Amino acid sequence: MKRTNVERDLKEKKKIAMGLEKKENDNYTENQQLKANLKELDSVYRTLAKEKKQVEQYAKNMEGYLKDEKRKSDDEYKKLLAERDDLRDRLSKLAGKKLQEQNADIPDLSDPYRAMKLSEKFGQIYDDEWTNAFESLTYKKPGLPLKEAIHVLIRLLQECWMFCNNLMTTQMDSLQNVFLHPSQNLANFDQKKTGLTERPRVTSKDQLSLKDLRNRVGVSPSVIEEVKQALLADSKTWDKREKKEFDKKHIEACTPYIQKCAEICWLMALHDPPLVMKMEVKPGEKFDTNIYTVYSQSGQTIDFLVWPPLYNGKDGGLLSKGVAEPVKVVNKKK
Repeated sequence: MKRTNVERDLKEKKKIAMGLEKKENDNYTENQQLKANLKELDSVYRTLAKEKKQVEQYAKNMEGYLKDEKRKSDDEYKKLLAERDDLRDRLSKLAGKKLQEQNADIPDLSDPYRAMKLSEKFGQIYDDEWTNAFESLTYKKPGLPLKEAIHVLIRLLQECWMFCNNLMTTQMDSLQNVFLHPSQNLANFDQKKTGLTERPRVTSKDQLSLKDLRNRVGVSPSVIEEVKQALLADSKTWDKREKKEFDKKHIEACTPYIQKCAEICWLMALHDPPLVMKMEVKPGEKFDTNIYTVYSQSGQTIDFLVWPPLYNGKDGGLLSKGVAEPVKVVNKKK
């Protein structure tokens, strides 16, 4: 019985041992499988981490690229807007210029030297410098008679106008000569050796460009000052002319008036079209109140001109009225 019990116990223990061994084998197999799975997961994790890093770098690069593209796009947009505005302004100026060329009475309101502004400056000279010059000519001993003093002031204005127009013509000729003859040494220019059959000429289109350049530069303060100084130097010779229209002391007394006349005449000559003063007034001509204002007395006909009316070009409209002295009307006694 003891033997039988021992054998039975041994079988049970052996059976338990085999079960434990089998369980251990199963656990080992499972453990190995888990290790293999963990290794695979670790590999997948490293791959995903690498891909994540690549995606993040790509996203970062794309963000920078998109920022650069946006900046470029914004810059291009601003450039296009600027070009559009520039073209629009140029088109507007061109249209305005063509409209002005067709009708001189249409002003360019962006131009500080437009006709109406020059007309105001012209009238201001009569109110200020003309009055002072008139007093210098009539009140200082020996003073000139009223009519003679006014004639001197009108003639001084005419001389300033002629001087500025002649100076402008000379300047344009010089500009054309510089462009046509770069060397400025025509004595050494042999037309036969060059094989040229005709001399170069400035086309009407190029002449307009030169004129536009001259007009833009001509309004600068330094140029205006040079014109005034040149005219003052020329005025010193006016008393030596054959007709003896001017006296040296009278010219000196009117120096501020001459300087202002030089400035306004230069600017009026630069204007396109040039402003025109109507100087041709004959005694006995009908006094037109639409063109003239009375100087000191009323009347139906003109005795003499005091200050000329100003027109916007040869065929343009009236910018400012002139001043004239009518012939005094004498009432006949019955």
